[in-house]
Amino acid sequence: MEYSTPGQELGPSVAKAWIEGGEVKQLIAERQGVEGVFLIPKMNQAEVNATPFSELKDKQEDAPIVDALRLLEPRLSELILSIQGGKTLTKGNIGLQEYQPLFYMGEGINKLLTILLSIGSFPSGVVLIDETENGFLHSVLPDIWRVIIDTAQRLETQLFITTHSYQCMQAAHEESRKFDDPPCAFYRLGSDHEKLFAMPLSPETLDLVFESDLEIR
Repeated sequence: MEYSTPGQELGPSVAKAWIEGGEVKQLIAERQGVEGVFLIPKMNQAEVNATPFSELKDKQEDAPIVDALRLLEPRLSELILSIQGGKTLTKGNIGLQEYQPLFYMGEGINKLLTILLSIGSFPSGVVLIDETENGFLHSVLPDIWRVIIDTAQRLETQLFITTHSYQCMQAAHEESRKFDDPPCAFYRLGSDHEKLFAMPLSPETLDLVFESDLEIR
């Protein structure tokens, strides 16, 4: 495939899909030496997470991940990988007699793990995330965005994120506004029935939108 924007030739892009049993497990994109991953809502997160988490665990660098996941499960003290029935599961210690599969703790904690591991797997790369809000309670969104922004900045990973959630966008904007140079840029996607367009939304515009409770989705 070839992608370009007016006045800028971006060069050839190659998309690679890992498909198993008719299900898309992961999408990898490469362009001019820049690699990235596309996280889709129906992705099997447990299988996608296994390899990058195993690498972190082997290097004893998984503590920041566990700290971040405590935003959603405060009892979590450790993560491990376990193979059951030929499948690799991520399990956590939450103070019970046995390690519990992470999917028992909700969709959000699995999704946050996938996002953070994906950012860590593509330093100086690109991560695309569709429907970011799925699985997260509105009350934790500011903390979720703080962790995502911090991780992406530290690893110099560029994120492209879509959401239909007013609260998700508001939380992202408010966290971004805490920086002297806000790291997030916002665009409203639309269509004139012939082509798609992206309308930039400045920080000042978003301040007014959220102060006045205006609808911009």
